Formats: sequence, structure tokens, C-alpha cells
Amino acid sequence: MTPLRGRFLLEAWDRASAAGDRGRAAAVLSVARPGSTPAEWDAVGIPELNLELARLWHLSFGATLNGCLPCPQCGARLEFGMSVQEVIRELEAQSAEPTLGWTLGDDTFSMRMANSLDLAAASSEADLVKARRVLLERCIEVNGNPATDAGASAALRESEFLAETNFERLHRAAEVTCQVHCFDCGHYEAVDLDLPRFLWAKVRHGAGRLLHDVHELASTYGWSEDAILGMSEHRRAGYLEMVRS
Repeated sequence: MTPLRGRFLLEAWDRASAAGDRGRAAAVLSVARPGSTPAEWDAVGIPELNLELARLWHLSFGATLNGCLPCPQCGARLEFGMSVQEVIRELEAQSAEPTLGWTLGDDTFSMRMANSLDLAAASSEADLVKARRVLLERCIEVNGNPATDAGASAALRESEFLAETNFERLHRAAEVTCQVHCFDCGHYEAVDLDLPRFLWAKVRHGAGRLLHDVHELASTYGWSEDAILGMSEHRRAGYLEMVRS
């Protein structure tokens, strides 16, 4: 995996900016894993995707996963920080096999992890019951057939409780939570950290700072973007220090 620094950071920002909310994680990971494509990452299960995003954060931005959230109670700005290595260990410990199987009567069921395409399809449904059904049907095969087939769909209805239980088991690592405390109102709450959203915010902020540095050095010395991005971070910081002194 390639850390998001220099030209790789700007490339990730470029691709993710054009990808929209749903495709940003896949766009960023396609830069960090040269040779991979966003379409390949779209097909990766959400728990595995979260683990890759946590590893990329650690490699690119250091040992602390930090960010800010509005307080769920009063709306005040809350800043938080947690160990990325702890997040990685937790995700690794919770990781399951990419598929689960079970039988009910004469029917054999196979479930895979949901991916971002599945979540997008489910989120297009306004009714939560229908959205849940769409998600299960996309992730399950019955007797080797898609759960959307008529016979398979009927069998899935008979096994719906077990299907939902196994879905939760398979996706234990799909959520990362952090305990936050609001000093304004005293509220405590465990909040779900949306790793794609937090990584994108970090990429966007880092790319903005890097573009500013490139602009400053190019304006002062007349160097090209490629020449500036080709420098080590230490050397680039040295020149910036002299320009700003």
C-alpha cells in the first residue's frame, strides 16, 4: 500500500472529488493500491473495506484517528482522537469469513458481505423494511440461485430471522465506534465513525494544504508542480521555512 503523500495525495483528492460520496473510498484506495480500480474496491465487503481504510490512515496520517463531530445533544463541536492501531486490532479481531452458509429444511443458503454497491441499492428505497429486504436479497443465494428469484425469495422469507442474525454476525467489523463527551452539556455517547467520510475529510484537508505549499514555492522560485511534489517532505518544508522567514 502506498501512503497518501505528495502527488499520491493530490491524485487521491482528484479522483475522490469526482467520485461523489458513495465512490470516494474506492477512489482513494485505487490510488493507494496502484493497479487496482475503483470498481474492484466497490465489490469489497464493507468490513474488509473499513480495515483497509484504517490501515491506509495509519500509513498516511499517523497513529491517531482524529476528527470532529457535532454533539448529538446540543450541537457543539466535539473533537476526538483514538489510536488507529487499536481500531485495526479491533477490526481484525471482529473480521469473519467473507461468506456464511446455513441450511433450513431442504434449502441451502450462502451469504456474502455487503459492499458499497449493495448499500447504494438499499439506500434508494425509502421504506426501511424494503431497504433491508433489498440488502439481504443482494447478498444471499439460495440453492445456488440469486435470492431475487421467485422460489429463492420465498425460501428467504422462511429463513428471514436467521438471515438477519447471520448478516449481523458477518458484519461485526462494519462499524467503528468512539465514546465522545461534550464538555458543554455533559452528554456521553458512543458514535459510529464513518471511516470513508473521515478519511475523505483528512485527504481533502491535506490536499488543500499541499496545494497551498506548491503555490507558495512555485510563486517564489518558479518551480513546476512536478518538481515540488518530487521533493521529500523534509526538503519542501525547509524551503517553505526560508520563504516564510
